[in-house]
Amino acid sequence: MKNLTKSSKLMKRIAQCVIGLSVATMFVSCTDQCNETYSYIEYTPQYVNLDEMRLSFDILPPKEINQSGKIYLYGTTLFMTEPDSGIHIIDNSLPESPVKKNFIQLAGVHDIAVKGTTLYADSYMDLVVMDITDINNIEMLKRIEDVFLNEYAYYPEDENFISHYIETDQVQLNELDCDQGNIFWEGDVMFWDSSLELASLSGGGSNTTSGVSGSMARMNIVDDYLYGIDDWALNVFDLSDSECPVEITEVNVGWGIETLFPYKSSLFIGAADGLYIFDNTNPIAPTLMSKFNHARACDPVVVQDDIAYVTLRDGTACDGFANQLDVVDVSDLSSPELLYSFGMDNPHGLGIDGDVLIICEGEYGLKLFDKSDLSQIGSSLKNWIKDINAFDVIPIDNLLILIGEDGLYQFDYSDPDNIKFLSLISTD
Repeated sequence: MKNLTKSSKLMKRIAQCVIGLSVATMFVSCTDQCNETYSYIEYTPQYVNLDEMRLSFDILPPKEINQSGKIYLYGTTLFMTEPDSGIHIIDNSLPESPVKKNFIQLAGVHDIAVKGTTLYADSYMDLVVMDITDINNIEMLKRIEDVFLNEYAYYPEDENFISHYIETDQVQLNELDCDQGNIFWEGDVMFWDSSLELASLSGGGSNTTSGVSGSMARMNIVDDYLYGIDDWALNVFDLSDSECPVEITEVNVGWGIETLFPYKSSLFIGAADGLYIFDNTNPIAPTLMSKFNHARACDPVVVQDDIAYVTLRDGTACDGFANQLDVVDVSDLSSPELLYSFGMDNPHGLGIDGDVLIICEGEYGLKLFDKSDLSQIGSSLKNWIKDINAFDVIPIDNLLILIGEDGLYQFDYSDPDNIKFLSLISTD
């Protein structure tokens, strides 16, 4: 088996989680988790061959967008990931008429960042470095293996790993034996290994030469450092030689971290159970200053003028029931204080520009609020576009770039009361 020499990282993480060959979301008929009847949805793992994955890189002509992913703006170039598939490159010189230029085929990609003429992207557990000096002739420079230890599991007998799970069956289970050693619980999710043994796990900066990401980003650049989170840790890379990043620090954060937002000399990390605030004064060794706890939920965050805006939403992936906007005073990084909470429909990504707070409400659309009076944000709705399933936004210089379920939207919001539609690149 290749690339299992990073034993310190692997063994440190393997103690924090259990991955099985089957996974089920349980609906319990009784309060006891032993010797009762359960109805559950069974999920079957889907495998990817490690060697084939690492040879999958290619530059292809522009193609239809099958699924919306993360967005990143660098100058007049828009990058949009298609989850697990690749990166769409879009010339956005004219937001009214964006032009797809080409498509980077890259397995397992979700997040990207740019510094100068170098593009960084995750590829399952790897970090891939690309030269984008000529956007029409992109070249892969380097693949740094096994730096992001997400949910992927290695099975050395065939060098395949689990890339994701798909729903395959609905089953009833009677008289579950609680003493069965190969069954584990994580909240309402049950994991079990039925046949094989687990081998191991693998897995908007301040610099003007980098670009702008949405609030759902898990990767960002600050000066000469790339910060990327996986499911457990904050990983720091030195970009002094931008074409050859060097991993210098791994800071354990905890299970279920989701988003990363740099602000001044701090890093704000959204997690399922709260907001983690790291002091980044020493960029090679971020240190935890505090944690703002909240109800279990998905929670992207943006910060402006020492005020953090955190959206909480429910849903299966988020394992929670809250749908709200929290306004948090972070002027004292060691002691964040909740100022206000406002009920929302199902908030996802968000963005700020001046006194305009923009919130994606998923299937409930896109909302623009006046935040000049923090105590009145909930009643200061300026505009509501209801016919978009909105996921995340980048607001910049009166241009609103929005990724939704059905494509990439752009609007002129110089007048928030009368937002102007500019363009749409639709999903296939």
